[in-house]
Amino acid sequence: MLNKRFFISFAAVAIVLVIALLSIRDTKPNKIIKQVAVYECMEITSSFEKIKSHLESHSQYVDKFVFLECGEDQEGNAKDLVYPDFKSELSAYADKIIYVLAPSLPKASQMSAKEFYYKNQYLKAFDECKKDDIIIFSNVNSHLTPDRLYQAIVALEQHPEEILLLKGKNRELDMKLTTYAHVKQALPATIEKSTKFKAEIFNWKSLFFPIKEPSKCI
Repeated sequence: MLNKRFFISFAAVAIVLVIALLSIRDTKPNKIIKQVAVYECMEITSSFEKIKSHLESHSQYVDKFVFLECGEDQEGNAKDLVYPDFKSELSAYADKIIYVLAPSLPKASQMSAKEFYYKNQYLKAFDECKKDDIIIFSNVNSHLTPDRLYQAIVALEQHPEEILLLKGKNRELDMKLTTYAHVKQALPATIEKSTKFKAEIFNWKSLFFPIKEPSKCI
């Protein structure tokens, strides 16, 4: 009799656990994320292998990749464009890519003025953006696993008033996420250079290290 009761109790607990696990499994990323578009902006200055690797890593959650480049450097010297050479090889992502070719940089003595002008060329890609759409400023060298990118997007959806900073091993690998509402208010170059803002920080020592719980900072 005791064995029978034990078996029934054990079976009941097992059923509860299975139901709980199935309910967790049902909460897939696609069902959690709101109906917002995700744009990722980056300068194209790297090799084809790095660009392709970045697209493969992020394409699950990024709707549009905004590639920015210019036919001259900050000194005004002509330089070769990268994307036109790789365009055919990236045809699988053609519907996700927005290519922005910046015009000649202004004749300014300060490099920061030229960079500000250059970064704000990204605005040309946001004509169809809604205020809650997510804009990511990153680098082809700073890609994340889909799970970590997803967690960052969800965190921003839950706190659209924030600018999220994903810190890399060095400042060149940092990524910033914000909403289009922020981008309209403060131009991309301002957001990229901002150092004093309330943020959710995801600390990652390696591109492959599992994401940690975000910690608040001011």
